[in-house]
Amino acid sequence: MILKNFVMTSAALLNVWKSCGFKSSPYFQDVLQESSDTKSLRLFVGREEEQRQLLTTIGSSDSSRQAVAGFPGVGKTTLVQYIKSEAKKANYCVSDEFISITPEHSSDTLLGQLIAGIYDSICACKPELKDREEMKNACHFVEVPRVRTHKVRKRFPHWRGE
Repeated sequence: MILKNFVMTSAALLNVWKSCGFKSSPYFQDVLQESSDTKSLRLFVGREEEQRQLLTTIGSSDSSRQAVAGFPGVGKTTLVQYIKSEAKKANYCVSDEFISITPEHSSDTLLGQLIAGIYDSICACKPELKDREEMKNACHFVEVPRVRTHKVRKRFPHWRGE
């Protein structure tokens, strides 16, 4: 039997588990986070090769930004949370924001989001730099992509004369 364009929804998946006598999926599928009280990133296992590759690449001088792609539910978010946790331990500047890449994004939008992510990382890691003239000027540049993608998260009093 060949299934064309078959998409399993979460409701259909839940019914599969119920038909097997389970209330829900027996697998732990919550995102593991560093700050979570009930879960620990120490539970994250089985992705050692990906972890090593990402940490090596981030630690190199070539690039500190990496894309992580894959099907839903395979552990991308948890992998990134783990990598961010390890990067923080190694004293790297880490932002709490994720940059989502969708087919609708133009290269300009993606570039703007990357620059905004770098700006946010610097502000999170070195808050004392926010008041420097260079950072205020960078803020003007960073706010434009956020407005275009409707992802304005902060209001800056020095932006647009507010």
